[in-house]
Amino acid sequence: MNGNRFYLKLDLVEDHVFSAKIDESVVWHKRYGNFNLKSLKFMQEAGMVEDMLEITVNAQTCESCELGKQHHKSFPQNMSKRATHKLELVHSDICGPMSTT
Repeated sequence: MNGNRFYLKLDLVEDHVFSAKIDESVVWHKRYGNFNLKSLKFMQEAGMVEDMLEITVNAQTCESCELGKQHHKSFPQNMSKRATHKLELVHSDICGPMSTT
């Protein structure tokens, strides 16, 4: 300490920069409401949309498109267990009355 001054020992920190590149195909796909990438490519090649950059058809599929293409397994036609006595199997609504507001 010298008068009103203090000596500080500081370590230098190196700067790091990270950048992310967004695929323009995905941006245009979302702008047009999950439009088919092949159709977007056709629109781009035909000059139907101004300022549309190169569309890559092999771009990653967005999550909502993947979920929309999934299928549920159908219910089995014949049940493996059926009730044989009254009240052996009861279906009930245990949640109670639901508010409509």
